[in-house]
Amino acid sequence: MSKFLVVGGKPFTGYTGTTTYTGLSVVGTTNTLKQAKKLFQKKWDECGGLLLIIDMTTGEAADCN
Repeated sequence: MSKFLVVGGKPFTGYTGTTTYTGLSVVGTTNTLKQAKKLFQKKWDECGGLLLIIDMTTGEAADCN
């Protein structure tokens, strides 16, 4: 079982140039926080900067400090 879940937004830019998010999706799962941070950086532009790393052992946002 993976320990970290990375969730990202699905951005949509309208004709006026504003960005809206049409939903969320699982971007990936990893076993280490280091791998999750790399995935976070890799998917930043694709997800419009809306990303969250969830620690599956606690069910809360991962402490990335």
